[in-house]
Amino acid sequence: MVVSGTYTCGPLDLDVVGGGGTIDLTVRQGGVEGFGGVPIEVCDGTTRAWRADVTTFGQRPFRRGAARAVASGLVFGERDGQPVTLRVDIPSQRITITHR
Repeated sequence: MVVSGTYTCGPLDLDVVGGGGTIDLTVRQGGVEGFGGVPIEVCDGTTRAWRADVTTFGQRPFRRGAARAVASGLVFGERDGQPVTLRVDIPSQRITITHR
């Protein structure tokens, strides 16, 4: 299934060698749990939308509709010419599960 939500990080320059990051997602809908990830390519302090495929393993599939996402990750880049690693947290939030 495809889920969507938002994240905010930075500001941080990701246009450096090794720059960028990933948000790891855990999505829960009733008793169903799935996992996915979102690459972070922009980290400018503004709220950004994301979409990701989330897969359940050995459980019944998600249904279309409301669910909750818990996410965290790391972003690597530079600020004022210095290497920086930022933790990216997304509070538990309502998301929408849609078909691809």
